[in-house]
Amino acid sequence: MVFVEGAVPGGAVVPEAWRALPALSPAERVELMVSVMGETVGEHLPRTLRGLRERCVDAELAVHGGEYFVVYTFIDGEGGEECFTGGNPLRPSWPGPGQDGYADNVRRVWESVPESVRAFYERTHDGFGLYPHTLFGLYELKRVRPVYGVLDVGYEEPEVAERARHCYMFYEDASGAPFTLDILADRVERAGDLWWIDSTREYHVDFWGVLDQLLEAVIVPLEDRGPRTGR
Repeated sequence: MVFVEGAVPGGAVVPEAWRALPALSPAERVELMVSVMGETVGEHLPRTLRGLRERCVDAELAVHGGEYFVVYTFIDGEGGEECFTGGNPLRPSWPGPGQDGYADNVRRVWESVPESVRAFYERTHDGFGLYPHTLFGLYELKRVRPVYGVLDVGYEEPEVAERARHCYMFYEDASGAPFTLDILADRVERAGDLWWIDSTREYHVDFWGVLDQLLEAVIVPLEDRGPRTGR
């Protein structure tokens, strides 16, 4: 990974706002990226955006293997640094037809994903998670697939097996438990499912509301978090 210090090459496929990052101060970079994120999820992730404003000390443009992304640096509760990375929305990481993973990737059902979720991935970031442990956080599109077959969650029950086929994993917490989006739900406020590793499940939770709390739990120390809301 190399941080971009000069002008971004003209031929690079990146959001226009990203081109300004190398010339800005750290505080200005954070403010710019909070603003960019607010355009798609300002009303959906208020806790996360508050954590970004209060805890993020830089948002730098980086490149690795020809792919650009933004590295967010946070100060944790012990005063140490942690980093999140946000992928390039103009270069989605999902596999193409015929490539490994395409058969069960969310790309095949993308139009069934709620517009607010698609807006984040198409205009803000392809994934948003801890670096270098990118398994923990909001998944890159290449990893978004149904929960079916991933967890041992009682597939002998037909209703569980069927639900697992249309619940796509978008987030994973520190315990390895996925948070999924039910693409058949009538509205995003009831589209979230929590699949705990002890085989218990919580269905029909507010996808954005729970995701906001999950991200806040990583970004903001416990003593500084706002009151929790019901699921």
